[in-house]
Amino acid sequence: MSLVLVGVAADSKNASHCPPIFDDGTFEYIPIPEQHETTETATYASEGYDEHLSHVIYDGEETAAFDEVRPHHDPNFDALTFGDPGKSRSGLLTLEAGDVLGFYSGLTPPGQSRPKHRYLIGYFVVDRVVDFDSVGENRLTDEVDRNHSNAHIKRYLATNDARHLSNLVIVQGKTPGGLLDRAIKLSGGRPEARNYYFREEWVDAWNSSTEYLGGIKPVITSDIDKSDFLESIS
Repeated sequence: MSLVLVGVAADSKNASHCPPIFDDGTFEYIPIPEQHETTETATYASEGYDEHLSHVIYDGEETAAFDEVRPHHDPNFDALTFGDPGKSRSGLLTLEAGDVLGFYSGLTPPGQSRPKHRYLIGYFVVDRVVDFDSVGENRLTDEVDRNHSNAHIKRYLATNDARHLSNLVIVQGKTPGGLLDRAIKLSGGRPEARNYYFREEWVDAWNSSTEYLGGIKPVITSDIDKSDFLESIS
């Protein structure tokens, strides 16, 4: 059994600023903007993102400017799906049914750039893992249909461009899982460090493949099983 942690969402590594975390631990999950043609119908406005959006996505622009901008909604915590053809591909391929896929991101107090930390913002238990490089023509239509809620498949459906399926791995989730009500602080303990490292409690609890949380957010693996992971965040 294993846990794979993937860095996601808009934060200062791919946007102007980090989304907010509030004093009570609640937070805002803001996906990155979609930069490809897509069948996604939601916009930042229709998803109900509040006044923090303009601070996070493009510094100084009004939230109203995003009425027609589509979010790249990946992970999709409603549909419990996540896909990546890039840096997390190899980690995702290690997952099996019953494993856990977790998601972390950078958050800061509202409207501020410091203090910034890495937080666990959600997770789901793995149901299936689909490597589209291994999906034959006879299964392609079925797998596209089964994964129609995934942001990468929405790109493919908008264009029928097979390049959107190249190297793509999609993890379908099942409960328990979803977006957390309150973010869980992962980083700390090295105030002199320029980058981010796990707090000691998580190193002990998860026995992760690295203590390093970025710079650029790395993919992190752990041999902890589902029950121990759930207990550690309860």
